[in-house]
Amino acid sequence: MAKAKNELLLLKGVKEITQRFELTKNLFYTFIKLGMPVRLINGRWYGYASNIEDFFKTVTVGKPIAVDSNDPCEYAGIDNHPPKGWSGLICIGE
Repeated sequence: MAKAKNELLLLKGVKEITQRFELTKNLFYTFIKLGMPVRLINGRWYGYASNIEDFFKTVTVGKPIAVDSNDPCEYAGIDNHPPKGWSGLICIGE
């Protein structure tokens, strides 16, 4: 049986992943902490669309999850060192 096109879709980078799943960068890093199946390789995030969809199928079932963090990068365990004077969200990996 041939795999559906979506199952073979490799998403590359924060931009592709967040656009595909309509996430903000803050939510992207929060979902990493919750186990979203993506990997940071040589400074770039990678994940298969079907794996991420399966993750959302499981993480969105059951009781609500409370995330208590003002810094989603820190919550995700990602070093966050913005340039001096920078006030926006910056996390390693694109």
